[in-house]
Amino acid sequence: MCLGTRACKKAKQDSPGLGFALDKEFYGKPAPAKFKMGVSGCSNCCSDSWMKDIGFLELIPDSKRS
Repeated sequence: MCLGTRACKKAKQDSPGLGFALDKEFYGKPAPAKFKMGVSGCSNCCSDSWMKDIGFLELIPDSKRS
């Protein structure tokens, strides 16, 4: 589980906040099949969001991209 900006120095976003908002929006709604979502606050990807069906990763502003 990613703790996001609440407890991680590397986090760029409030991943638990986004996770809870997604849960509130989509939990219990019909879908064609079971799927998993993951939210990560930084590039370490502690919650393995890249392995889920839908994954949200950190946001890097265009001005900070190299």
